[in-house]
Formats: sequence, structure tokens, C-alpha cells
Amino acid sequence: MLASRLAAMVRAWDRDVRDGDDPALTVHPAGTPDHRLPAGDVLDKKHARLLFQWPGRDVLLPAPVERCD
Repeated sequence: MLASRLAAMVRAWDRDVRDGDDPALTVHPAGTPDHRLPAGDVLDKKHARLLFQWPGRDVLLPAPVERCD
């Protein structure tokens, strides 16, 4: 399930905003509040929050990724 969601996110980025640069991924502790995270798409996991920053885009794509336990 996680792999299919990640693949969908990458396809949406490739279709809508790709400008040649690769997305950046940072990992933050699970309890990090939203206002302490940089702009990007968050994928919440049990022990961490994965933050994807897509070059050339500063808004959310139409279908954000939901929490996957």
C-alpha cells in the first residue's frame, strides 16, 4: 500500500511539476508539529514523518498522501 501511494505521488510530480531536479526527502521525529516542518508533502509513519520537497512546486498536489500505519 505504501509503495503504491509513493509511486502515485512520484507520477503526479512527474506529470505536473517536474523540472529536471530530483525531490528532496528529509526525516523528522514522529511528534514534530506541522508548523515546525518546512513546506512539502508529509508522509506520517509510526516513528517518523517523511517530508518530500518537490522542486518547482510550493503547493500540495490534488491528492495528498494519507497516514499509513
